[in-house]
This record gives sequence, C-alpha cells and structure tokens, in this order.
Amino acid sequence: MERPFQIEIYADVVFFLNLVMDYFILWIVSKIIKKKVSFKRLLLGAFLGALFYCLMIFIPIFRTTYNLIGIIGLPMIPLMITYKPQSLKNLIKLFILFHGTAFALGGAGIALFYYLNIGKVIQDAFQFKIENFPIVLLFVSCVLSYFFIKTIWSWIRKYTTKEGTLYRIKISFNGQQIDASALLDTGNALYDPFSQSPVIVVEFSSVKAFLPESIQKLFYDNKENDLSLLTQSIIQTPIKAKLRMIPFSSLGMPNGMLVGFRPDQVEVIEHDNTSTVLKDVVIGIYNQRLSKDNRYQALLHPDIFHNIA
Repeated sequence: MERPFQIEIYADVVFFLNLVMDYFILWIVSKIIKKKVSFKRLLLGAFLGALFYCLMIFIPIFRTTYNLIGIIGLPMIPLMITYKPQSLKNLIKLFILFHGTAFALGGAGIALFYYLNIGKVIQDAFQFKIENFPIVLLFVSCVLSYFFIKTIWSWIRKYTTKEGTLYRIKISFNGQQIDASALLDTGNALYDPFSQSPVIVVEFSSVKAFLPESIQKLFYDNKENDLSLLTQSIIQTPIKAKLRMIPFSSLGMPNGMLVGFRPDQVEVIEHDNTSTVLKDVVIGIYNQRLSKDNRYQALLHPDIFHNIA
C-alpha cells in the first residue's frame, strides 16, 4: 500500500526564511520612509516577526490566534519596536506599507523564479531544501521591490501634496517659540545628512532669537558660509549639539552650506486649525528673503506630511 503524499515542514527552515524576509522588508520600508533605523532594531523586529509566525504555525495553543487578531495585531508589535511610530495613524500607515512591500517582494520573487527556473517550478514546490534556496533571487527581488515601492510612494506623495499652500508654523527651541508663515514647496528636497530628517528652510530674521550672538554675527556679516569661522563659532556655543551643517546646491551656488538646528518641535497649523506636531525635522537658516512681499518666511519640506514614523 502506497504511503499518502506528505510535505515535511521544518520549523528552523521556516523561521530562518521568515527572519531573512522580514529583515529585508523592514529595511526596505526604512529606506522608503527615510528613517534611520539601527541594525539591532531591524534584526529584533525581524526576529519577533519570524517568531510570532512560527508560533502560530507550529504551536497548537497559538493556532487559535491565526485569525483577524493574529494576522493584523501581532505584526504591529515588530513594527512598533522597529520604527517607534508616534501615533496609531502612523502605525497603520507603516502596517500598510510593510505589507505592500511584502506583496511586491513576493510578486517579484515569484515572477523571477518562474521565468528563470520554469523547468523546476513544480519539482521545487514539492521538494524544497534550504541549500537550494535562491539567495541571489531573494536579493534581486528585494532590489526590484525597493524601487517599485519607492516609485509608488513618490507618486502618492506627489499627488497628495498641495504645493503652494500657506501654513502657520510655531517653532519651539530651548524654551522659546516663534511664529511664521510657511509655504509648502515640493522643490525643497533638503535632508539633514546626519539624521536624514527633512529640512524646513526659515529666514534668519525669524529665528535669530534662537541663536547665540557669535552665530548671529556671522549672519549679520554675511559670513555664514565661511566654514572656518562657522566651525569655530559652533565649537564655542553651548547649543553645538543641536546645530547642523546642511549641504545644498542651487543655481549660482553648486556647493552651498546651510547652518541649521534641531528644534524641540514644529507645529504646523492648517486653515481649519488642525495641527501637526513635528519632532523629527531640522531647521535650515536662510540669510535672505524667501518672499518678495513677505507672504511667508519659511519653506516646508513636502515629506513632513508623509512622515509615517
């Protein structure tokens, strides 16, 4: 009598594959949202994701969680640990982006596997071995998924951003606060090279009260681009840990440098009086007028409304 057809599933293989896949997906999402995440947090998030999946698959008492709560609730835990979202809304956005990336990665992998190994599809489906796992295929799938999701995310950002809209902003720094009018500018693509935080460009006249006299003097003397003087002034100031030097290029200044600082927070107020509080941003100081008629004193980065972590 022939033995019934059986497929053996090994817990260590499933755990390892999920660990690798979850790590790549978490890494891709961190790159898309431009959030700097340490290797340890990515690995911990991937470890928990793989562990929860294996518990639901192999441990009978946990199989009862393989329902709506298990499918939606448990994956939230690795996302919270990896990205530390500031609100439930941001967590939901991360959840959608994570699973969108997972589907894109899976689709790219299946497509490549089909077209590159069409003769082995059926055989490998029933006789899977870890040593036959196409690691190169996984890498190529991750690269393709990264560019695909990044393109889609850029498209969503472009068509949901209201360019040219004016907002009121309140910048808080070291116990002080200033108000300003800000223009949403999709042409502002500045990021702090250290933290990868989006940069809000603000006129010097609006934020000069935040700066020590030595830094103010450089702006008054139009020497804020003198790296030697600037470095010397930054070293001597008590707020040096919060100051930034932001490289930029523009017409007439291919290698410019903006002095900036990390505020305690920036509150962006819309016309209906709803507000968004931003903490993961940097203020870049511009020593000229941004608007000829003084309608606005700051340029908002478009990513501040799409910051999902």
